[in-house]
Amino acid sequence: MHREERAVLERYLKERGLKMTAARETVLEAFLGLETHVTVDDILEAARALDPGIGQATVFRTMKLFADAGLA
Repeated sequence: MHREERAVLERYLKERGLKMTAARETVLEAFLGLETHVTVDDILEAARALDPGIGQATVFRTMKLFADAGLA
C-alpha cells in the first residue's frame, strides 16, 4: 500500500480522535489502487471488489474524510 498516503490519513485521524477502521482501509486501498481521476462510483466498485459488504454511504463518508485530510 502507499505508505505516505496512509501515514497522512493515520495522522489526520489521530489528531481528531478517530480510528483507522477496516472499511477506511478498504476504501483507501481501492482509491489509491485506481491511480487516475475517478468518480465515487468508481471507488465504490473497486471497494466492493475488495469487500462486497462496503456500502455506498461508507464510501461517500470516507472520501469526504480523505478530502478533508488532503488526500483527495
